[in-house]
Amino acid sequence: MGPDHLPWHRTANYLFGGLFLFTIGYWVKKNLVILDGKVLISWHDSSYLSISFPLWGVNLIAGAFLLYILLLILKNFTVLQQQGVHAVVFCILLTICVLPLYAHFNYVKRLSDLYSIVVNSLGIVLCFRGLIGMRLSRIHNICSRVIQWIRNIRSRPFMIGMFIGCVLICGSISWHIFDGVPRFVDSCVYMFQARLFAHGTLAAPLPPEPDFFEAEHTILSDKWYTMYPPGYPAVLALGVLFRISWLVNPILAALTIVCIFLLAKELYGDNTAKLSAVLACASSFFLFMSSEFASHTSTLFL
Repeated sequence: MGPDHLPWHRTANYLFGGLFLFTIGYWVKKNLVILDGKVLISWHDSSYLSISFPLWGVNLIAGAFLLYILLLILKNFTVLQQQGVHAVVFCILLTICVLPLYAHFNYVKRLSDLYSIVVNSLGIVLCFRGLIGMRLSRIHNICSRVIQWIRNIRSRPFMIGMFIGCVLICGSISWHIFDGVPRFVDSCVYMFQARLFAHGTLAAPLPPEPDFFEAEHTILSDKWYTMYPPGYPAVLALGVLFRISWLVNPILAALTIVCIFLLAKELYGDNTAKLSAVLACASSFFLFMSSEFASHTSTLFL
């Protein structure tokens, strides 16, 4: 067995370690709060915070953890046998991984999100290391079986499976990452207009103190309304009525996958249509945009 080919139990350890880091990253996002240079750990989303810890101490632990992971990964690469190249690549990776822990970016609302991002990134790296440590022949056999299995599926069950899978993926992202609420100004304005439509009105009366409610893309004159066309907010209003507004875009994304499949099948055949649907559903940009409340997904679908 060559040095680049890991035994199956080591590959499984890498994959298990990656999934374990994903779990830690999710816990960090939900329970860590950075306040006045200290890390506060909240338990079960309670109203009180406990276990205050200095931020420099957390950074020190995180840096050591990153160093261990990088050593664990890099020592197995045979491409970097030359000591000089190995040291340069190691220093670059260490700098890239540790730098966010000491940076204060204006667009990051919660510094704890940085820790979550770093830990999740390490999980991805470990999973990737486990996968590339497998024999090429084994990877080829697995991929060939998956492709053959997809080819043997009939068109209708394949479309239904892709539809359900896309809804589940985008719905999970919308609920667990975006908390089921709009995260951007445009999305908030769309949601505001959708709620107006759901209440059977085109505009709201002026609030008592309009100066406190001024926002981009909203208009406060004789009434309170938005500048956007009514098409997408009307669709979003259906989700408001059924209290599943966070599922509107995931459903539209799944319908888009079906449309891509049908169009590709008409133009290029069944196999190309299946490949097109799988690649579209594997696009991170498509999945994350379809998990938010912006109008991009509905525009793509229409």
